[in-house]
Amino acid sequence: MSAPDVLIVGESGRIELKLTSPLNQSASITFLNDQENLLEWSPKSILIPQNSPASNFTIKIEALKAGRAEVTGISNPKHLISDSNLSFKITIGNSRELISTSFVVGWAYFLAWSICSYPQIWLNYKRKSVVGLSFDFLALNIIGHVSYTIFNLCFYFSEFFQDEYFTRFPNGQTPVLLNDVFSTSHSLLVCLVMIFQCFVYQNGKQSISYITWTLLGAFMTIVGVNVFFCSVGALHWLDILYTLSYIKLAVTLTKYIPQAVLNCRRKSTVGWSIERVLLDLIGGVLSILQMLINAYNYAADEQCSYGYESGLGITVGYNKLYTCDVINTTEIIHMNWHRPGRTDYDVKYVQIQFDGFYEEFDQFYCFSFENLEQFGISGTKIQKFGPNFFKDCNNLKHISISSNGVKELPADLLLGTSILDQLDITNNDFEILPEAIFLNLNQLTHLHLDFNKIKDLPPKIFSSLSNLKLLSIRGNQITKLNPKWFENLQNLEFLQMNNNKVKELPDNTFVYLTGLTHLEFANNGLQTLNPNSFANLKSLKTLYLSENDITGFPKNVFKPLENLTFLWINDNKIKTIHSDSFGMHNNLVMSGMSNNKIEAIDEKFIDNVALTHMFLEGNICIKEGIKGSDRSVMKQKLKQCFENYQPRQDVGVDEECSFGYSSGSGLTLGYNDLYTCTVLNSTEPIQVNQHCPGKNDNDVKYVQNKYDGFYEDYNQFHCISFPNLEQFGIIKTQIRKFGPNFFKNCNNLRFIPISSNGLKELPEDFFAGTKNLGDLHISDNNFDTLPENIFSNLNELKFLSLEFNGIKNFPPKVFSSLTTMSFLVLSGNKITNGLKIFKIWNTHKLVTTILRNLQTTSLAHCTS
Repeated sequence: MSAPDVLIVGESGRIELKLTSPLNQSASITFLNDQENLLEWSPKSILIPQNSPASNFTIKIEALKAGRAEVTGISNPKHLISDSNLSFKITIGNSRELISTSFVVGWAYFLAWSICSYPQIWLNYKRKSVVGLSFDFLALNIIGHVSYTIFNLCFYFSEFFQDEYFTRFPNGQTPVLLNDVFSTSHSLLVCLVMIFQCFVYQNGKQSISYITWTLLGAFMTIVGVNVFFCSVGALHWLDILYTLSYIKLAVTLTKYIPQAVLNCRRKSTVGWSIERVLLDLIGGVLSILQMLINAYNYAADEQCSYGYESGLGITVGYNKLYTCDVINTTEIIHMNWHRPGRTDYDVKYVQIQFDGFYEEFDQFYCFSFENLEQFGISGTKIQKFGPNFFKDCNNLKHISISSNGVKELPADLLLGTSILDQLDITNNDFEILPEAIFLNLNQLTHLHLDFNKIKDLPPKIFSSLSNLKLLSIRGNQITKLNPKWFENLQNLEFLQMNNNKVKELPDNTFVYLTGLTHLEFANNGLQTLNPNSFANLKSLKTLYLSENDITGFPKNVFKPLENLTFLWINDNKIKTIHSDSFGMHNNLVMSGMSNNKIEAIDEKFIDNVALTHMFLEGNICIKEGIKGSDRSVMKQKLKQCFENYQPRQDVGVDEECSFGYSSGSGLTLGYNDLYTCTVLNSTEPIQVNQHCPGKNDNDVKYVQNKYDGFYEDYNQFHCISFPNLEQFGIIKTQIRKFGPNFFKNCNNLRFIPISSNGLKELPEDFFAGTKNLGDLHISDNNFDTLPENIFSNLNELKFLSLEFNGIKNFPPKVFSSLTTMSFLVLSGNKITNGLKIFKIWNTHKLVTTILRNLQTTSLAHCTS
């Protein structure tokens, strides 16, 4: 007999009854329906004559109402035809579209539950740690998966259990399908992978609690008791499988409780994958949705929603018990921070880093962290903050909101941060700032607004920042400066305005900045300076005007800068250096003028300044030199450089004159690509731009190597040739390696820049002969670590820059000898956990540490 499995209300169908052989006597078949209001059929009974040939009989049926009907045929006499061959079930639905929808939703929740554990496995792998993942959860989970896998495997593959089932439920259907076997086996395998991770990754010495051991023991005892009763015949073996399914249900309802308790105790979800919870929630919601769809579509069938006790229990367990505890604790829990509403007096630093979908962040509740001092949000997609975001955050000293998608900031964003010391709002997308955003921040000392899209600022935006020391507005779109911005910033020392679009500096722009010592105004497209552009900057020591379009300087423009020490005007379009632009500058010791179009230098300029270093590479050679012969030896050698310079086409030297010199003491060194020994009366090119080996020059204080040659190995620099050498630089070379004891006997060296090379390693004794070194720059190279003793004798080092090298980690005691260092830069490396060096290092004199663009996930050791 064949019958349709599914009918839609109002549809008609057929039941085909096939007689395979003649009967030895007449018989009749009467059909009975347990739900007579669901189906209408005709005829109600069939008469089969004696010895009737094999033939087919047709019964027409019509669906009247949604539900599930079971039709049973009864033969008379009964021994002629088995009743089991005369029964069939028909499911009647209201809509065929809902049947398809239920099918899709069913596979969707199957997929969500199948992959829900993968985010946790990935998180463990990425962190190389399972701290934050409850071992109690894993223990319960593995027992649940083992129980349910055994249940499904036995039902699907064992004929013994299938026979027992159909003996107990003659009209039943197979309760386990192939997808059930795959799903449970897959979940068990994934759980075993997580348990393996607990043994190989950092686990924080976690263990399974006594309560969980008790539960596991209870489950095993129940199974053991059931096995005993089955063995003595008191129970059927089928009951063992149902016991295992109930254990799975009990585990599902309880396994997340230990994880929720752990999160509450730690006041953090770090280490626990919120994506897992969300996938669980999605799977549970879709499972309930499928049940609701089926309940509506098969309205008369209550078992459709509640017939599978364990299935519904699993759904409720996923969706109600745990997700209500975690998801409803507000969005903050999603972002792997401490949980709101809880108090933790030890928390001093909160950092949010995620690539989620949240674009609006309403409020951060500082009352949860009464001693919180630092707060950071970086690398998110947040575009907007709610009003009064930092309410009652009275202890916050450092805030970083960098590399997000922030498009606007509310005026009262920082209203509750009265003692804020440092504020970093860089690399976002906002164009304007509210005038009152920094109101009452009179303790702020550092403000970074770099790399946003700021075009203009309100006139009094900084009026409350009376104690500000550093203001950085680099990389924006500002076209005009307003002197009123700086009206109350008399204590400002550092101002950085690089990479904007300011074409002109009007008179008295910085007139209020009487305490300014450092001004950066590079790469603005600046064309015009006015005579009083720098009026009142009597304290200024360092001025950067490089990479602009300046063609010349007005008379006396630099005269107010009485303490100017370093001036960088390289990469402009300057043709002449006039003395009347500078006046007398006894403090100006270094000037970068490279890559201009300089054709002449006023003779008085040399007399009026105290330069020890001047860089003129990339300018037009002045063959007539400097007029007059009554100057010192320095002036004569400078003249000799201009007059006797001969371009050497065979070594690829451009027609330009590049040099450096030490005031009153002679020419220092050529500063050009493959600069020749012409100045030193030699005709051969100097290898890597040193003085020719064997030459002594007691006046040389600065050596700069800058070339694009082919040398990859640099054996030794002989300081014996330069007993008074104070500075040595190697920049933009192809050097990959240095020889041992490179700076032998270089005891007078004070400053070493080794940057933008291809260095892959440094020998341990590299700085062994530089005991008085105070300033060291080793940046933009290719090494990933440093020898532990490389800085062992640098007791006088004050400034160390190791940025943009690709460093992954440091030896434990690499900085232990640098007890006098006050400035450290580690930005742009690949450090993950290398910051443990701070824990053992005596850093009480370290006042500034720059750690931008690292890959570390913790700053726990930086508080010393």
